[in-house]
Amino acid sequence: MSLDDPGQRDSHGPAPDNADPPWHSPEPPRRDKRLYYALMGTCVVLIIVAWQVVRYFSVLAAIIMSAVAVIIPPVAVIIANRASSVDRHQPPPFQHH
Repeated sequence: MSLDDPGQRDSHGPAPDNADPPWHSPEPPRRDKRLYYALMGTCVVLIIVAWQVVRYFSVLAAIIMSAVAVIIPPVAVIIANRASSVDRHQPPPFQHH
């Protein structure tokens, strides 16, 4: 038996040079990036305006604005990762060694 036999390879050995690392995912489209940054910017603005301006008029309104701001980051992450989730559902191509 030789090391060229796939059954004898060490599973912890180095990966082939042409293999993508397991953490590799496709780059999100430019539109998704812009939307992500717009949502995160909106989140920051909501928090700042709520507690620097609105709280003087209505604490309840500031709390509601903060609650909306808390929901925005998970939505932004889902949007930013939309492109890579499509890639994860496709089976890897067959590679003959």
